[in-house]
Amino acid sequence: MTILTVTHVEDSWTAKAVHEALLREGAEVLSYEVDRIPAKFRMSVGNDSSGCVSHIEIDGRIVHADEITAVWHRRRNNAAPVTSVDLPDDMIQGILRESAASFDTAISLLPCFHLDDPAAVERARNRPFQLAVAAELGIDVPRTLTTNNPVEAREFIKSCDGRVVAKMLSSFGVRGEDNREKVVMTNRIEAEHLNQIESLSICPMTFQEDIPKALELRITVVGYEVFCAAVDSGLLAHGQTDWRRAHDELYRHWQPYDLPKQLRDNILRLLDRLQMNYGAIDVILTPEGRYVFLEVNPVGQFGWVQTSTHMPISNAIAGVLSGRLPRRVDIFPANFRTFSGVGSAALIGANQEVSDVG
Repeated sequence: MTILTVTHVEDSWTAKAVHEALLREGAEVLSYEVDRIPAKFRMSVGNDSSGCVSHIEIDGRIVHADEITAVWHRRRNNAAPVTSVDLPDDMIQGILRESAASFDTAISLLPCFHLDDPAAVERARNRPFQLAVAAELGIDVPRTLTTNNPVEAREFIKSCDGRVVAKMLSSFGVRGEDNREKVVMTNRIEAEHLNQIESLSICPMTFQEDIPKALELRITVVGYEVFCAAVDSGLLAHGQTDWRRAHDELYRHWQPYDLPKQLRDNILRLLDRLQMNYGAIDVILTPEGRYVFLEVNPVGQFGWVQTSTHMPISNAIAGVLSGRLPRRVDIFPANFRTFSGVGSAALIGANQEVSDVG
């Protein structure tokens, strides 16, 4: 059993935790670090009338396509690797793009289980689509508007009585005066921000009604396993709008939380519709007892949840990769895709609902 992990050099310790769990499963673990291409990896993909044959070489180990039993698409780093080739910058960028495209092709052609199919991951990143599917499944969602039209933004904010937060659809960082990169987090819209609303013509933004919070839930789904943790972000004023601002202080306050069965089943249906075995879902529990879905991150972090609650998330990921634990959607990429088990109906027909999956 050989598991290939698609990751990057500076990946967090959570990837190592899964690797160690895979070793305990008896697997050989190979790491394809995308920011080490093209110099540190080699690949070949051949096509003729008999079909397609491919192999990759990692640190001198040649691995043929049929040797890989599963691929974990853990997390990529968009930073381009440094190359010592003395060529113009535009040529270097072209080389890096071609290298990434070639290696991605080789990985996508591996005829084995993928956690999860990169095409499904990319589709699942579409947050307005997530909200639409969640609402269709009966999950409570907040009123949301993504726009670059200042007039429509003002009208939406007014319709929410001014209680609105702003966020970005894409995840990116900006550098401050100290040259340190900072993540753009969720922010509450204040009166002074309305004076800058015309800047939407430069860059769109997502506006969402500000949902009152009793607890914030992080629901990590791995196959059929559902791990839920909760925290009261209101314990600290600077963590109320976006708990990540108070992550270091709130870290120890995360606790396991029992989801209501209906919400749990609906979350699993959502993952079926998104064709995902893995998802990190954010939900708000309001003081009135409403569960409001915010988003699902198809490659979301889970390390702090595992550390603070001791829930065995990394073991579950290893179990799904090895086949010890059942897979919700048995995904094979490209022409090798097959359907099996609960969840296949969601792949066969986008509008066909999946049966209950306790």
